[in-house]
Amino acid sequence: MKTMSPLTMNQALSRPLGAVAVLLMGLLYTTEWARADEPAPVAAEKEPDFDFEAKGRLQVRYTHESEAESNQVELARARLILKGGYKKVFDLDLGMDFGGFDAEVTNAFLNVKAYKKHLQVRAGRMKRPFLRQFMTSSFDLVVVERSILASDFQARRDLGLLLHNGDKDEFEWALGVFGDLQPSDFAEETPEFRPAIAARVAYHQDGLDPYSEGDRKGGGFRVGGAVSALVHVDRTTEEGRDTGYRLEGDVLMRVAGTSIGAGVLFRAEDLVDADFTRIVAGFGNVDYTFLDDYTVAARYSLAKRLEKNEALDRTEHELTVGAVARFFGDHLSVYVDGSWLRDARPSAETDSFRFRLQLGVK
Repeated sequence: MKTMSPLTMNQALSRPLGAVAVLLMGLLYTTEWARADEPAPVAAEKEPDFDFEAKGRLQVRYTHESEAESNQVELARARLILKGGYKKVFDLDLGMDFGGFDAEVTNAFLNVKAYKKHLQVRAGRMKRPFLRQFMTSSFDLVVVERSILASDFQARRDLGLLLHNGDKDEFEWALGVFGDLQPSDFAEETPEFRPAIAARVAYHQDGLDPYSEGDRKGGGFRVGGAVSALVHVDRTTEEGRDTGYRLEGDVLMRVAGTSIGAGVLFRAEDLVDADFTRIVAGFGNVDYTFLDDYTVAARYSLAKRLEKNEALDRTEHELTVGAVARFFGDHLSVYVDGSWLRDARPSAETDSFRFRLQLGVK
């Protein structure tokens, strides 16, 4: 038997060990090279404590009315909006409108998130939580303007204090006290302080956006609804008690680009106007959105004024059919609509027609 010398044995062992060493060094080098080629981890950006944005909005409108045989071009809205906040704890909303070349404060309120998303407190000048159509921004309508009901029910902004939970949850609620020192809701008379309590509860299923008309997101069947009330606090006048309230309820359904809504309203107040103390009203609307940016719509509204002191009933009708096309990510919108309006009284019925074309920029 041939015996291997120690030198020969070492040489025999060194060959496989050397190969293993070379392999290990190659793997180590490859790993280090791959690590060096990887981007360094990026530290998460810290959200700024304060945020601020300034926006502008513009609506230019052409209107033709058959009854007055008039053609008018107007600057319907020209708004500057400033918004800011601190650590998502509070938000500040300031807005000015120069439509008609008259300066007017729109929003001017501070909103504080008092308890997570369950309770927020808003104070200042804001929209009263009554009538979904009015609470929807004019830039999110599918026809040129709101219906006659916004005027008949005096939907407007007011000074007040509002407790609410926002409008992002399926269940929405709001409770507030309002009372602006300004001309009466009902006539241009001496400014007065007339406090009112506003309450609203609503439900919106599966992310249904209640304050943007048209079903632009599409999807399956979704439903929403709301009831709201606006009650004027009693006060003593020379003629006795001056009381009043307004009630509203509505439903909203959307599916695959189609949106259908309906609602009823009632108003009972001593100062609706010189002859009428009550208004019963209702509305219905349907619209369809296609290719995400194009919507066709129809809306019908009716308001019936009930008699007082043997005054005769009066009924107002409004039927509007229109369309809107949006371009450049909603920064440019073109609206067109036509309306039939009837003012029906026992003595006479007056029919009129209106055509509107509007350009919106935001």
